[in-house]
Amino acid sequence: MARADLLLDIVRAGAEGNQELFRKALEALIAEERAKQHNVLADQLAAHLRGSNKCQGRGGAGA
Repeated sequence: MARADLLLDIVRAGAEGNQELFRKALEALIAEERAKQHNVLADQLAAHLRGSNKCQGRGGAGA
């Protein structure tokens, strides 16, 4: 189970539109899941993180 503080940071970042907090919290969550050998989940989360970075390069999410 992921740490509650990281999940709360991710939700708060989404609600506030804080991309920096979202990225940092998600990177920490990915590292924790890898440490627990939950590599499939870590890979899926990392793929979403890479996807959100691509959106930023086009002027933001959905733009």
